[in-house]
Order: sequence, then structure tokens, then C-alpha cells
Amino acid sequence: TANGLFQVSRLIRRTADRTSEGKIVLIPGSGYNPKVLPLCWYSLIAGVAGLEFDEEEPYETPAEPVGCRGIVESTVDELKRLLRKYWACFGGFTISGVL
Repeated sequence: TANGLFQVSRLIRRTADRTSEGKIVLIPGSGYNPKVLPLCWYSLIAGVAGLEFDEEEPYETPAEPVGCRGIVESTVDELKRLLRKYWACFGGFTISGVL
């Protein structure tokens, strides 16, 4: 969703501020839907630029699949555990709260 992209780009902005003096390179890829594409690109730019984004989604947001969030969180935590000896920024926090 456009709001989801906005939330991700805000996280990228905060992470860049913390880790690289605010330097960001965005190389987005996307499909082509003329009804959605401009809104999604705007949401990405708004997030990294520190702007607000409160546009209405052009389509109804689908429901989150049952159990999906837990699988994603545990996968991200495992990747961080495996990579933290190479990337110091992964050493101090997890999504699920378990290292």
C-alpha cells in the first residue's frame, strides 16, 4: 500500500539519520498501475523527506494473512542474528524481543 511504503521510507530516513549522517539512496522498483504508481512514489519521497502523508488508498487494503507477521518477524530476527557479527547495528535489538 502507499501508506506501507510511506512507513518503510520513514524508517529508512530515521535509520539513515542514525547511521549515515542522513545519506539515503532510494532505488525503488515497482509495477505499473497508473492509478497507484504516482501515489506510491509520492509516499516514498514524502517519507524520506520528512513530510506528512495522509492520502487515501485507491483500493481497499487486503487483510493480513493469519500468522504472517510472526513468520516475518522471526525471519528478520534470525537474519539479524546471523549478520550481527558483520553489521554492528544488528547487535542491540530485535523485532520480536528475542535474540
